[in-house]
Amino acid sequence: NSLHAGVERMDRINRTLTNNPTTDEPLSVIDHLIISPTEDIAEIARKHYKKLPGNFRMALTFLGLNRGNSQRLISYLMFTGDFCQELIKLGYKDAMAKRDEVTVFLDSAPSMLNTHE
Repeated sequence: NSLHAGVERMDRINRTLTNNPTTDEPLSVIDHLIISPTEDIAEIARKHYKKLPGNFRMALTFLGLNRGNSQRLISYLMFTGDFCQELIKLGYKDAMAKRDEVTVFLDSAPSMLNTHE
């Protein structure tokens, strides 16, 4: 997916900067931490599909999208309260499971407020 492609590109640039520190550009290595959902978001969307307004479901069907073949795309379009609450709870649970990693990452990150000193 595009997130992973972006991270791979950033890692390549970071390696280049690390291996060739002599450059006229004011470039810095960028650290990152990825927390991925432990549950399939498309599957969560499938559970909430029936809660979408009927007209919206009909429009999705008209466009050739339905529960079976386009769950991932539908999850990008779904903004029902229950679906969003489930995603928020999942994000919180996943972040808390990596609490120690997040704490170390944030503690080691340079302050964003002091970048122009």
